[in-house]
Amino acid sequence: MPLLYGASCSDMDEGYLITGFVSSVHALGRQRQVPLVSRKPNTPNFRPQRSARVVQRTHKLRGLRLCEGERLVKTDEKPAVQPDTQPLKPGDGKESPAPPSPPPPVETRGRRRTYLGLVWDRTLDTFEDALLHLRRQFFWQGEFLSSSGRPKPRLVILGTGWVGHAMVKIIDIDKYEVIVISPRNYFLFQPMLPSSALGIVEFRSCCEPILRANPFIIYYEAEAVGVDIQRRVVKCRAKVRRRGALSVGSESDVGAPSLAETSQDVHALQPRFSTKSNTDEIIGIREFEVPYTYCVVGVGSAVNTFNTPGAKENCFFLKEIPDARKIRSEVVRIFEEANLPETSDEERSRLLHFVVVGGGPTGVEFAGELHDFLVEDAVKYYKKLLKYVQVTLLQSGQSILTQFDKSLQDRALQNLRDAEINVRTGSRVVRITETEIYLQDGAVIPYGMCVWAAGVGPQKLVTDLIESIPAQTTFKKRQLVVDDWLRVIGAEGVFAAGDCATNLHEPLPATAQVAGQQGAYLARLLNREYCLDCDIPERTEYTRTWIDRARFAKPFQFLSFGLLAYIGRERAMAQIEMGDTSVKLSGTLTYLIWRSVYAVKQVSMRNRILITFDWIKAAIFGRDISQF
Repeated sequence: MPLLYGASCSDMDEGYLITGFVSSVHALGRQRQVPLVSRKPNTPNFRPQRSARVVQRTHKLRGLRLCEGERLVKTDEKPAVQPDTQPLKPGDGKESPAPPSPPPPVETRGRRRTYLGLVWDRTLDTFEDALLHLRRQFFWQGEFLSSSGRPKPRLVILGTGWVGHAMVKIIDIDKYEVIVISPRNYFLFQPMLPSSALGIVEFRSCCEPILRANPFIIYYEAEAVGVDIQRRVVKCRAKVRRRGALSVGSESDVGAPSLAETSQDVHALQPRFSTKSNTDEIIGIREFEVPYTYCVVGVGSAVNTFNTPGAKENCFFLKEIPDARKIRSEVVRIFEEANLPETSDEERSRLLHFVVVGGGPTGVEFAGELHDFLVEDAVKYYKKLLKYVQVTLLQSGQSILTQFDKSLQDRALQNLRDAEINVRTGSRVVRITETEIYLQDGAVIPYGMCVWAAGVGPQKLVTDLIESIPAQTTFKKRQLVVDDWLRVIGAEGVFAAGDCATNLHEPLPATAQVAGQQGAYLARLLNREYCLDCDIPERTEYTRTWIDRARFAKPFQFLSFGLLAYIGRERAMAQIEMGDTSVKLSGTLTYLIWRSVYAVKQVSMRNRILITFDWIKAAIFGRDISQF
């Protein structure tokens, strides 16, 4: 039966019937558990199926909301009439007994309509997560079999970003065998990358090893290159390095080709300047497959240059720790080269012209951090060169920080111009060479360093997976289309969250806040053991608790806490959202709020302490400009 998502009752006639699928429940007295799904424990690879009947309820639709999974049929349509008795079999001579009368309908809990209700649900979820974490830390004995003695279902998580990290911290390892596959063995707090690129924060302060988040999972340092949904396996590829070589993201991994680059991946980006180290020798590639019961795709997004000629070859990007390291080294190298006595004044002006492409949060924050570096540290060491320094921010649209309110956009624009940053809106880049940037209006900008922060695109794994699923190709999207429970449409047992997923009925911004909440939601969905093959996920064994009393899984709802952005000169902007109410702040006081929130949102106490000490160290001793 078709599902109708996001429908509003005000848009429908009263001459419709709401037809919902609900399971038969014959619970008498005060039974704690009611089996809702027939099980076959001795059958391998058995996935429980719902035993449901159609229960029709007629409503006036006056102030009612359509529950997920319910369908609409017109009143003139006649429902299929079920016979009271089964047909006689040849030679039987007697009738089969009539089926029992249907039980009363069971109410399903849909979306929360109020902000406070959603906050209350998240508070209870967080409390449940804390209890699970304590039990795992102090009482888990390392069992690899479920309570019934059978092998645990295998959950494969692709990626160690916001989705993967949130799932790893919350997933119940008593119920699942968890395998994480990623070429990066740590979680990265990406909002701190602009600060780490200019020396305010050390690289390791905004990283946490994925095994520290949950030491009881299995981690494979490899790249997922494909998902076979028919065989339920993930195809992986791992580097084999020479003895003594360092892995991806380590401090000596400058210029080492990625897996995507070794396979001539069109999505890979070559750095503009790289120094190949003899410790980065890759002597081979190993390929293997990992079977799964459930697979979660959380690989994030890749840098999108919009096929701009010369962008991949001549620009720096700000996506990973190696990118931030290259930017910090390049900034210092440019100043040292401009300081040489043989360098002409014209060449100094070109070298010390820093261009940032993209007026989103990443581009604006990097421009602000670069300005702070110039006025706080470069003035001490390169005072004679400051008259040649120029910072330009290029934005193809007519405004910057379009996610914020118009009043905050204007304040941010004015603050950047007060900092003598040349902000050029309506300037689209059409070509980039080693020394010049060409704009659509015919302008040519000589530059010494260009940082590209103009957008994101899909990973190759995501595009290949979309092409392999017929239901996905019909949507013509560059992300995996998921339903309200983050299940990939057309791929049984596969989920997607974060930047690589989208919901057609409720598209969400590609932010860390969304990805983290989706990862936590998926972990709770799996922990509560819903029937994930059902139209509406429902419990296989229904146990009411004071924390969660829902028999049917509620769809994912994003709880927005607002937006934060640093705009330089120790000023920041905040747009705090509380339901329909929005509080807009900017200035020095908001800068303190920005730092407080970023410190609290670190994923561990270790990171909070390291970040705080980095800020104190930079305030007292300045930024580290050592070049390695």
